[in-house]
Amino acid sequence: MRLFEHEAKSILREYGVPVPNGLTYSLGGELNLGSLRSPFYVKAQVPVGGRGKAGGILLARTEDEVIAHIKRISGLMIGGHPVSSILIEESHVIEKEFYLSIVVDRTLECYTLIAGSEGGIDVEQSSRMSPETILKVPISPLREIRDFDISAISMHLGVAPALLKPIVHALWGAMVSMDAELVEVNPLILQGQRLVALDSKIQIDDNALFRQAAISSLPPRGRSAEEAAAFSQGLNYVGLDGEIGIIGNGAGLTMATMDLVKSNGGRPANFLDLGGGALSESFKRGVLFLMALDRVKAILINIFGGITRCDEVARGIAAAVAEKGYKKPVVVRLLGTNEPEGRAILEAAGIGAFSEPAEASSRAIALAGGRT
Repeated sequence: MRLFEHEAKSILREYGVPVPNGLTYSLGGELNLGSLRSPFYVKAQVPVGGRGKAGGILLARTEDEVIAHIKRISGLMIGGHPVSSILIEESHVIEKEFYLSIVVDRTLECYTLIAGSEGGIDVEQSSRMSPETILKVPISPLREIRDFDISAISMHLGVAPALLKPIVHALWGAMVSMDAELVEVNPLILQGQRLVALDSKIQIDDNALFRQAAISSLPPRGRSAEEAAAFSQGLNYVGLDGEIGIIGNGAGLTMATMDLVKSNGGRPANFLDLGGGALSESFKRGVLFLMALDRVKAILINIFGGITRCDEVARGIAAAVAEKGYKKPVVVRLLGTNEPEGRAILEAAGIGAFSEPAEASSRAIALAGGRT
């Protein structure tokens, strides 16, 4: 689960990390800037990056400008997410900005402390163009942060160890206690004799939410409105930007189907895995969900029936096709348990079934208006 910036900063503040003074404004509420001093930064709260480039972070020098910026930002969609709240903060003079984070490094099977001598919105580009600006320090989960870890990033950033030490230990404390996959500060700015976290990101491991009562009670984050709607229907769904809706029974088969469509010149509209042993009602829900998406021009269903029964799948597809007013083409590849029964059900509903995935893929691409 990805936290909003104001939530991440609230956690870091509890661990002693200096953050700008600010307040969170809920859309439609009353604005009271209180004792905040101008100028202000008005910042959209969405669980994705790229807010600045999308116009979601604006500078205001007066309360009237804050109000105008709130009206402008509140209508934005950033990375598929509507703006649900806005953070208003005091601005800070920046002497130097850095990048600092701790991540779960699955390749090395440990934590990794990452320090960048150039922070800000283009840190990813800086790391590609100037990899020498990034230092990565592996941290075993069996030990704490040590002074030599801090010394390494101190020399890399050119910041006194005494300034860095409390910040690094605070990030480590939040990382471990919150079961986080990522704790990031970008930029971490130098201001006189202190470091201040101007922006922060925290991502909690979904598998550990049962240990994080305060976090697990929050609405799901990191999903688009479309994905949230699918989640509410019990669908294992990820939205993409193509025109061919894809359903499979098993994550590997579903991803292979997406690759097949892509390699044949089509564009997958989604990942939708209904899993092994899924019942007809699940397939009906999945097909109806994809049919309701404007960008989906054709639906490709790839089923290899092991514990999944082909007749059960076919009943769900047939029921969805018979539903109110949906006329989008459905292409099915069907193979496995109770296959003859499944094919008979589909044929009665006017749907042919292929045995080979490549043939089904080509047909779906053609029906969606792509090349065969």
